[in-house]
This record gives sequence, structure tokens and C-alpha cells, in this order.
Amino acid sequence: SMDWTPAPEASLTAVSTADGEAVDDADLVIVGVVAPAKDDTDEEEDGDEEKELDPIVLTGKAKELDEALGGALTELAAENSKAFQNGGSAGSVTPAMRIVGSNNKKAKRYILLGLGVEDKDTNVESATIMKAGSAVASACHDQKKVGSCNVLLPSQMEADNILKAFSTAFHSSLYADNRYRTGKKVEFKAEDVKTVQLFLEDSGVSNEDANSAIATGAQLAKGVSLTKDIVNAPHNVLNSESLADTAKRIAAESGGS
Repeated sequence: SMDWTPAPEASLTAVSTADGEAVDDADLVIVGVVAPAKDDTDEEEDGDEEKELDPIVLTGKAKELDEALGGALTELAAENSKAFQNGGSAGSVTPAMRIVGSNNKKAKRYILLGLGVEDKDTNVESATIMKAGSAVASACHDQKKVGSCNVLLPSQMEADNILKAFSTAFHSSLYADNRYRTGKKVEFKAEDVKTVQLFLEDSGVSNEDANSAIATGAQLAKGVSLTKDIVNAPHNVLNSESLADTAKRIAAESGGS
């Protein structure tokens, strides 16, 4: 029979900022930023020499967090303005900024996540949110010795279909097929991270619906991972018998017959 790659250990859940939980109560805090919409003048100047970006304008909980940190998030965006573009490049992230808390508490890491340019006339594209989900997974993997991660998403990113796409991309990006690897070739993605919480601001989606969408996305990612397992399996493992066994297992786990 063919072994399956186990699902990522990191749990992804959603909470509302209205619940009162602290957004910065995690080892790694990722703040999603939507760049302001371009006006006609900006579009005309795009063809001219490179224009210096205005300082980033944070709103809502992101602004509150920035003020509590003495403007550190605004400074982080300014230091990486060329690449980050105030969040205009979907899926882009700044380097992590470490800040030591009061009473010499363990330093926390802060990252800004680009969510693209705001467009009031159209909904957020699934490709944009999937880039964001993949970027969060990569950040969790790259930042070593991080056990928890909180992600603050603005209100534009909180429809249930968006959360499903985010979850699919997040879980898919943590896939690592180690079934036929040994020694130093074995790799576990974000192996230290146990919890990832999406903080939803001004959301019209209940926590129950949000977490249902996330669970659906995780199941879709599981299907993607299984497909990769089948494609990656060598011929002495994947044959008609093992493929039939896989089909039976899928049916059993999904309640089929």
C-alpha cells in the first residue's frame, strides 16, 4: 500500500478582534496591509520616473498596534518601501522586526504582509488571497523557534470564500513529501508552529462560519497533497493494487462506500 504524507501539525483558526483577544499575544505577528487605491494621477505617473511613496496609512487594529509599538510598523514599511510598496504587491512580506516586550519578556517578531491594491469596485481575487496564505506559511517556516502566530486581516479579506482560499493555500504550502527521503533531505515545514490564528476585523462572518470555511480549505489542501503523493510515488509503490487501496481509503474516510 502507499503511505500518505501527514497533514501539517499547525492548526489554523479564526477569531474576531471583537472577542477581546490580544492580536500581539503570539511569537510571530503578521499584519495584513491593503495599499490604497490608485487615482488617475498615480496611474499617469507610473510611466514617469519612479515616484517616492507616501508614508503608509494603517487603519483599525493595525493602527492601534502600530501606536502601541511607537510607530514601529510604519517605520518597518518605510524601510522596505521599494519592495513592499505599502502592501501593493500581493503576497510580499517585510523582513521580521524583533521587539522586546516590557519586563524583559521574550522578543516578538512582527511582519507586514502585502494584500494588494484596494479596488472598491471588485471583490478580492482568489489568486491574491492564496498568495497571502502561502506567504504566511512561508513566514511560519522561515521564522525558526516560533510556536504561535497571529495574523491580522483587514475587513476586505473576511468573506468565507476568501478564508477558504487562504486556508487551502496555507495548508498546501506546508506540504513536504518525506516518504522517500532520508538524512538531511528530510524537511518539515514550520515544524515548531503549533497555532496560527486569523484575527478578523469588522467581520460580517461569524467565528463558526469562518472556521467552517477554514476547515473546508484544509480538506481541499488535503486532496491536493494526496494528488502530489500519487504523482511522486515510484512505480514499485504505486501500482493497480495500491491505487485501489487508496481509493478504498478515500471512500472510507469520506463516508463513502
